[in-house]
Amino acid sequence: MSFEEVNVNPQEVRFSQDSISRKFTQDYSCSINENGRFSIISKPSSVRVVCQQMEMGLIKPSDFPAIEVYKDENGITWSNDNRRLWVFRKAGVTSVPAKLSSTPLFRAPPPPEKREGMARADYFPLVRGG
Repeated sequence: MSFEEVNVNPQEVRFSQDSISRKFTQDYSCSINENGRFSIISKPSSVRVVCQQMEMGLIKPSDFPAIEVYKDENGITWSNDNRRLWVFRKAGVTSVPAKLSSTPLFRAPPPPEKREGMARADYFPLVRGG
């Protein structure tokens, strides 16, 4: 699969799932160490906590790997990385690095019967488990 490195506005990228896990598989949140400096801690973190810390400026979009995206036949951009996209969109981020795929991603856009609702700019997936 080939990728083109681009920047995208998360507010214009759509979720490819209708629900997401409430935790990342790795940690992106911060804590204050004994020297009063922020550092990454090493346990899975809640998408809500990471979002709050991004809103406060404690972590930046560049602290994350680029999200993988795909444009469908209608020109709508869909994400393969729904938890990171959720954080970026909720935190109001307007530009993030992305890898644009020339072929559909592992999480292809939803089937046509779900796609219309999920393609709306105000759509957010359910966060499972709170």
